[in-house]
Amino acid sequence: MTMNLSLKDIIDLEYLISRDDEQDSGQAVQACLNRDRGIYRQFTGDKQDRGALVRAWLSHRREQESPAVLPGTYWALLNRLTGYIMLIAGFLSGMSLTASILAYHGSRPINVTVFVAVFIVLPLLFTLFAALTGFRRLLGNRGSDGGSPFSIGFEMISTAMFKGLPKLLKRLGWGLPGKGSDTASNYTAMLVNMRTRTYQGLFYGPFFMLTCVFSLAFSLGTLGTTFFRVMVSDMAFGWQSTLLTSSRTVYDLVSAMAWPWAGWLPKGLAYPGIEQIEGSRIILKEGISVLATQDLVSWWPFLCLGIVFYALIPRAALMFATAFAQRRELARFDLRMPGISDVIARMTSPVLSVDIDETPVSTAAKSNRDNRPDKEIEPSPLPELGGRTCAMLVSGRVYSKQAVEDVKKGVEKDGISRVNMTLDISFDFEADRRIVESIEFETIDQVILIQEVWQPPIRGLLYYLSQLSDILPEKIGLQVFLTGDAGTPDLVVGDDDIDFHTWKKAVSGLGRPNIRTRRFM
Repeated sequence: MTMNLSLKDIIDLEYLISRDDEQDSGQAVQACLNRDRGIYRQFTGDKQDRGALVRAWLSHRREQESPAVLPGTYWALLNRLTGYIMLIAGFLSGMSLTASILAYHGSRPINVTVFVAVFIVLPLLFTLFAALTGFRRLLGNRGSDGGSPFSIGFEMISTAMFKGLPKLLKRLGWGLPGKGSDTASNYTAMLVNMRTRTYQGLFYGPFFMLTCVFSLAFSLGTLGTTFFRVMVSDMAFGWQSTLLTSSRTVYDLVSAMAWPWAGWLPKGLAYPGIEQIEGSRIILKEGISVLATQDLVSWWPFLCLGIVFYALIPRAALMFATAFAQRRELARFDLRMPGISDVIARMTSPVLSVDIDETPVSTAAKSNRDNRPDKEIEPSPLPELGGRTCAMLVSGRVYSKQAVEDVKKGVEKDGISRVNMTLDISFDFEADRRIVESIEFETIDQVILIQEVWQPPIRGLLYYLSQLSDILPEKIGLQVFLTGDAGTPDLVVGDDDIDFHTWKKAVSGLGRPNIRTRRFM
């Protein structure tokens, strides 16, 4: 069974696919086709395993790009460095805040109520809120983080990771190995900022994990500082509250909180008894001199255990749950996405190769054949795994029947696409929606929209493409196939055509990886 792709693999995969998409000349496109066919011929695994084919392609392309820094490597490095920074920052923050609250000068005991609220109750509430947010995403509300505190936090982490950290590394002179780091960083930042149904879930887990690292380190700093201060100095803890005036009420709350560990520790050590709680109550007009030392020091085991069981353990459990959810998210990554399907189709597309041993008979036959009209040889049917079948959307008012046939041949020319159906559209979304929704998507894996390249990609056309993309299943890609003027016999679009590059830039600006552009070659 093929292992799931890691996030690093997916980033590199998308980057390398985009590099291939930028190849506009016919020679470069043919070179990509020949390269991918060569990778397929060298592949020795299960040729029906799409994941194994993708891994083989990715491994070969990484070797070709070496020693350049690919976006996946850049992402892994920045993610690891950010994790270290969050760990150190969280630990130091916990230490400094705890030290300020535990500042004891002998005149007034440390207020247990404040300590419990800040270092036990508040972290627990944050953990529960984070778990609730993750549970909502697990139930299917995966794309609606906007407006929550976590979305703001993720934006801050993303900005620090892809803007602040690279500048800091550059100022310190810690450059990345290899070449192409600027391109890699720009592409990775762009990929993270893409708010699409495809990528948002993949980056949610790592960013969420970074917040967990900070919170866990904060509580570790709190626990370490508290235990250190207790060991090296004479600490006094007391309680006071305007609302809680009864020692019995405080005892009931403390004993309830100590339930997770009270069963395996002596009663006097697990939490203070009723006499100790009464003896550590702070009354301002009486001062500290009337309080017994053994009562004032009885609180520290309860406070340390409270941090462990209500701050550290829940946050650690949430980190493990996040790691599991991230693996699940990666396992759900669809290898039938348009770009990946293009790679598989190029790898497995048929190629006709005929080797003939020249003999007097074959030479005579060739001479006779040259004097007869050529007979077209149809390639073998596309393999089930790699062959891309598509529905072609074309306006009958713009393209004549002959032009439609020419476009169809242009679509199928490279041998990796086969038009399964041709549908007449009007570019009125409400009318075309019924046509598109009537398609049996089980029989195709791509929708190709035919468009004249000279028509500018105005806002209305781009909105029409976005609407079409929204009603397509996630695994079905939308390809804008650009042709020359439909009223002329020559439908070819050159690789240096300005209108073609305008279309590519406009479609790329939509931020939808399932919408791609291609030209008639």
